Amino acid sequence: MSEPDQKQPPRRGHGGARALGWIIGTGVIVATAALVIIAVTGPGAHEVAGLMKPARVCPPVVSVPARGLGQPVDDVMGVRPGMNARDVEETVKCVSEDFEIEPIDYRSNTNGGRKTRRALRIKRGQETLTFALFGAPGQEQVAGAWQEAYFDVAAGPTMAEAEGMFVAQYGVPHEARDTPSGARILQWTYAPDGRALRVRPHDGDIAGGITYMASGFTVAACVRNAKTDPAMPPAWDGRCGLTIQAEIDPVLSERTRTARWRIVLLDQGTLARQAAPLRAMSSQAAP
Repeated sequence: MSEPDQKQPPRRGHGGARALGWIIGTGVIVATAALVIIAVTGPGAHEVAGLMKPARVCPPVVSVPARGLGQPVDDVMGVRPGMNARDVEETVKCVSEDFEIEPIDYRSNTNGGRKTRRALRIKRGQETLTFALFGAPGQEQVAGAWQEAYFDVAAGPTMAEAEGMFVAQYGVPHEARDTPSGARILQWTYAPDGRALRVRPHDGDIAGGITYMASGFTVAACVRNAKTDPAMPPAWDGRCGLTIQAEIDPVLSERTRTARWRIVLLDQGTLARQAAPLRAMSSQAAP
């Protein structure tokens, strides 16, 4: 008789290898599925890059010193005369990342369409800011700032609220008046040293009254240069320093409500330093 076959014990090595294979295969499938899900639902490459971008420093480090103690408020949304283009961008972006910044060139209509000055136009919704840059290429500085805001009918602030906003920013206006159309005009005018050009005298101050009347001619000249349209050619007067003019327009059907307001801030001292040499060079180069 032949000897009965003996059963061989199971080979555990093969079973372990098979289990390990299943584990690895399952892991690959899960990892692949995860990558697919991330690709479909996860952030795009530009969003990932945005997450890696260094955080914006606010308030930004700018190229001009802080405003001197006792000097008049001279900024529009934090942007001050003397700032460069980078200062402007960093300053307004600290207010809102939604601002869209566009460099623009203004050209002369009387000099063959030659470029006369650079500016930065910054928009967000129905609000537009414009900052005029003057100076040699690469060394331009802000000398003028404009801000304009439109409102849908009955959606804007009251006329009193809009005026209160400007008073809170720049102080009590040196001059305030209403136009026949119902617009409210506010003006602040300063000498190059920062003092107010025109101060209303106290009752009975005869000498102060005479000075007040005489200074009216200088104030008028300063305000005439501060045009509310940024496309107008720049002008300055050596007797003038910071000049601010705001205009608040009412809704035609509801005179107590604001339809639009706009403001111009012009530093005529900075403008004279930066623009006058370029104007002289342009005149010499013209045929």
